[in-house]
Amino acid sequence: MSLLPIMIAVVVVAYFLLFRLLGERTEKSKEPQLPPAPQTPPPNGLASFHFESKSYPKPATVSPPRRHPCRVCGVPSTKRCLRCRSAYYCSREHSLQDWRTHKPHCLPTVSRSRSPSRSRPGPLPDAEERVRGLRPGDTITVAAYFFGVDADAPRIVRVTCTLKEPEEEGYMWHSPNFKEYAQWPALGYVGLRRTTPSPTAPLLDYPLSLFFHEFGLFDEQRPNRCVEKLVGGPGKTHQQWVGDIMLFRDEIPDRYRDVTEEDLGPAIEYFRDYGRP
Repeated sequence: MSLLPIMIAVVVVAYFLLFRLLGERTEKSKEPQLPPAPQTPPPNGLASFHFESKSYPKPATVSPPRRHPCRVCGVPSTKRCLRCRSAYYCSREHSLQDWRTHKPHCLPTVSRSRSPSRSRPGPLPDAEERVRGLRPGDTITVAAYFFGVDADAPRIVRVTCTLKEPEEEGYMWHSPNFKEYAQWPALGYVGLRRTTPSPTAPLLDYPLSLFFHEFGLFDEQRPNRCVEKLVGGPGKTHQQWVGDIMLFRDEIPDRYRDVTEEDLGPAIEYFRDYGRP
């Protein structure tokens, strides 16, 4: 039997199979190539490592508004005189009650506004502290006058002030540590804006702040001998000053700078005539 027909049949089948294989590859090459499908992260938080290198800003912290004692009753309050922004009251009734005493010292604070408005060019008041690397919670010292209850003369002391978080004003403010020198259950405050308590007296270049025991008379605090000596003896003041007293020089509201000897004169005038009708 001849093998030639068998060999011819094998060649034909091989040629046919090779033709089919080349045709399928040509058709696949003509098909459009689609982009690879995005890989979805596995469930159950297993893909959290994909986001570890990306940082997100922390939400800004907002300090709560500061509370100051009411000038009439001493109750802590955030309400203050809208004109001078330095006198605090717990109610409208108490603000009206104190108006006769407060009026000569109630001066608009437009020129010393704490708001960083566009009308006031230049750096914020705490720019120097920020350059020094100080942040809220750090401390500085400020020179203030201390009128000791049993002292014969006032003295200048260094008071530690803690820098507090900026509020709507945009800059850090000072919180003096009065307890370094005085113990006041209720903090009293008088703002000195003029050289004397007279409403027609010239304005001070820098306002002053007197701090004292608000209810010293009720607590039977001793009369301040230092003040008595400064004004010329007992009974020389319109109101009696008792307990320890401190005097600060204001840079702007709630920020202080070192006192100078020229600040003592206006303080003596206020000791003598403050509250006099």
